[in-house]
Amino acid sequence: MPKNYNTILVITFLIGVIIFSIFKYVITLRENHDLTLALDQAKNQIVILDSQKQNLLQTIEKEKIAQRKLSEMNLELKDYLKASRKRLARLFKGYAQQRKLAQETSKKINLLKTENKFLIKSRARLVNENEYYLMRLNSVSELRKAIREVNRGINTYKMARFPKGNQGFVIKDGKPTCAAKIKIQVEPAAPRK
Repeated sequence: MPKNYNTILVITFLIGVIIFSIFKYVITLRENHDLTLALDQAKNQIVILDSQKQNLLQTIEKEKIAQRKLSEMNLELKDYLKASRKRLARLFKGYAQQRKLAQETSKKINLLKTENKFLIKSRARLVNENEYYLMRLNSVSELRKAIREVNRGINTYKMARFPKGNQGFVIKDGKPTCAAKIKIQVEPAAPRK
């Protein structure tokens, strides 16, 4: 029996190894099948990812081109903004000058309106005086009265300038108090603004 027993043992051991090998083989086949499926999925994902990568690269190129265009537009807009600011500053300066000129013109207009009102009143007074004098001087008796009034006015003026006695000089202690010569200097009036 010992011989048989050893043989049975070896056979049992070999059967165990065979069963274990078959079991391991089946597991390996299953793992291989799973790995093949995973590899196929990975390959599919690689293809999808490559496609997405190409799309992303194209999108990046488009974005770079768009970015360059935007940068160029930005530079143009900055130049335009600088020019607009300068133009706006000139416009504000011109506006301030025009406003100042308008204020000065408004003051002048108000002054001229005031002068105009005065001149209208003065003209009305002169027209009334003219009508009065025309009416007065059209009659002979009124004309004679006017001539007498003028003559009296001239005589009154002479009397005021040269009273009788010392011919207009005030004398104190036998000496005249006024200078013998009077110098009159006439200067032109300042021009109106």
